[in-house]
This record gives sequence, structure tokens and C-alpha cells, in this order.
Amino acid sequence: SSVLLQWTCRSAFQKEKRKVKINYYSFTDGNLNRIIRPYDLFLYNSGWGCAAFCELRQDLRHFELKRINKMELLDETF
Repeated sequence: SSVLLQWTCRSAFQKEKRKVKINYYSFTDGNLNRIIRPYDLFLYNSGWGCAAFCELRQDLRHFELKRINKMELLDETF
């Protein structure tokens, strides 16, 4: 659920500084596994988003929580 995703993202960046593995749906690339370093949550249009550094793209990205299919907190920190 969106609430669980919000809590997991917030916990990852505020308290534990843990990396997160997500399966994310992109309109251009379809479903991709990504490892992100979440920094902030924000309200975006009609839903929540997460600002994070994406290791795949090596850049800061915004991820819509409603497009995250799976999420796993990793033991790795940042």
C-alpha cells in the first residue's frame, strides 16, 4: 500500500540511511529493478513521490510511489 511505501522510504532515509531495492514501472523502460538512496518524500500532483539517488542512472531522480511494484530495504547504508 502507499502508506507502507511512505513509511519504508521515510524510515530508510531518516533513521537508517539504508539503500532500497525497488521494482519500478517506467513509461519508457517498463519494469526495472533499481537500487536507490532515498532522501525525501513529497506530495506530487495526485500522489506521493520519493526523491532519491538512482544507482542505475547515477543521478537524482523522483519516483512516484504508486509506480513502485516491490520494495526491499537493503543492509547497505549510504
